[in-house]
Amino acid sequence: MGLIPGQIVTPPEPGLRRYGLFNAASGPLDLPAPHGEGGGIRYTPVTCGEAYAYGVTCYGGEVAAPAKPLDGGNPEVATGVFLALATLECTQVGYTEAELRAQVVRRLEASEQPTVERALWSGLDFEGNALDILSLDAEAEPVTGGYDPDLITDVVGALERYAYTENGYGYAATIHAPIEAAAFAAEAGLILQDGPRKVTPLGSVWAFGAYPLGEVIVTGQVTLWRAQEAQVHTAFDRETNLRLMVAERAWAASFDCLAGRATFTPLGS
Repeated sequence: MGLIPGQIVTPPEPGLRRYGLFNAASGPLDLPAPHGEGGGIRYTPVTCGEAYAYGVTCYGGEVAAPAKPLDGGNPEVATGVFLALATLECTQVGYTEAELRAQVVRRLEASEQPTVERALWSGLDFEGNALDILSLDAEAEPVTGGYDPDLITDVVGALERYAYTENGYGYAATIHAPIEAAAFAAEAGLILQDGPRKVTPLGSVWAFGAYPLGEVIVTGQVTLWRAQEAQVHTAFDRETNLRLMVAERAWAASFDCLAGRATFTPLGS
């Protein structure tokens, strides 16, 4: 034990952010202000739809040309906006307000990824209230077919068949999996590095995140939007001499075309 208090130094800068949704998704794009920050976003996706094989026979006479399928437009994707926020309540003695603002913003930045992941999966806030946003849990349908929920290879195979064969998705799908699934997928040789992203041998993008145990969900392309700057609100309690800082940033998240879920219970968990 030292004879005097330790020297206050500049805190070390954070290292690499762990791999997750922020790597797998497109964006984050700038959330349009003020309309987007107040009402969310909506768009018609261009990654969905089906094409068909059609013959080049010269039809005529007794052989009528097959009717060509007439598909309608893609359904609009719409999602609301939510806030990721961090708070700091402490004495201001020894700190300037600018230093406290910097502290709470860094706290927000450190925890935004798991916050966005949990919101995207559940559609709920930290107290379990509905956020009125597009969510994986609400949209994903069960993937049927024979697969062993104990085997990550079976689970990934079933999800990729659902995306690419049953739904005819022509781009790289996104596989949302709980953190624990990463070790099983790596052991099975299902994780390849593709630039900043981790993908399956077929090219599906992994999004390992703060998701609940027991399921893995496949979707089309995932896109994130966020406000350009975090907003900081401050208040001072004259009775307790405490400064309250709140840092918050608006986010929106979407996924296109499909959402299918498969059970994953390694070791019966």
